[in-house]
Amino acid sequence: MENLETPKKIETKFERLKNFLETHKNSIAMVFHRHAEHTNDKTQPDEFRRLAIETDIDKTIEAAGLIDFDLTVAYSVKSLRSFLTAYYLLKPNDSISLDQESQILQYEAIHSGPMKNKIRSKKELDYKDPTKFSFFEELTKAFNENKMLEFLVHHSDEYVAKGEDISAYTVVAKDIAKIAQTYIRFIPRWKNLSTSKFNNKNLFRTFCAREMVYGCFRAKITELVSGIEERDSFVKYYDKNLSQKDIGVIIIKDQENLVLFDGFGQLSFTSSILEKI
Repeated sequence: MENLETPKKIETKFERLKNFLETHKNSIAMVFHRHAEHTNDKTQPDEFRRLAIETDIDKTIEAAGLIDFDLTVAYSVKSLRSFLTAYYLLKPNDSISLDQESQILQYEAIHSGPMKNKIRSKKELDYKDPTKFSFFEELTKAFNENKMLEFLVHHSDEYVAKGEDISAYTVVAKDIAKIAQTYIRFIPRWKNLSTSKFNNKNLFRTFCAREMVYGCFRAKITELVSGIEERDSFVKYYDKNLSQKDIGVIIIKDQENLVLFDGFGQLSFTSSILEKI
């Protein structure tokens, strides 16, 4: 008689992330994600391009089950699509509107209502407008060829050296390192609070930004820890899987030890690595 084995269940990226977080308690988790898909309505300024919710906001909501609302603050670039993505990650049961005006009203309410201290803008996440620089033409070409991170890693620093004020590879990596260093300084206090008041839970900080932000940081850390060959393997993975909206996490375990986690894998590193960027 044929022996039929039960098919092995394939973990989703959210299940993998949940299992990873459960092995790292009493830590600070920095969660990086891209905004959900938005419309390309050219009649609206870039800041007010609305979410096209029917596409992939469900993935953002699914991810919300991993985060403790009371112990989370969300950071975002200053745009409607990013703020609302951060909002639905924190409040996945709230109603969602496809209407442009309703989304703008909700966006404005976040800035003035009870959620204003839960969702904040952060300048380190800002994307510098490259359209007036020669860098932009080459970036667009790389994006169309699905080689955006490869271009940023290998060539964008050259444009900074020529005086172009852009969000280049090392610039972006340094900005994220600065954010991480803030939480590294806070981790001793959090460990005491977590142990005494929060049952060893993690403190969450989420960051909604353009896709290259986490990619640049991850590539730079991989370069410094594992070498250029492994960095380039990550870059190829990231460019190939960009449409999958990977979620990247930095776990701060203590003042010395950190762990990166994403669809490519895990990478442990020390806080001294951040000083080398």
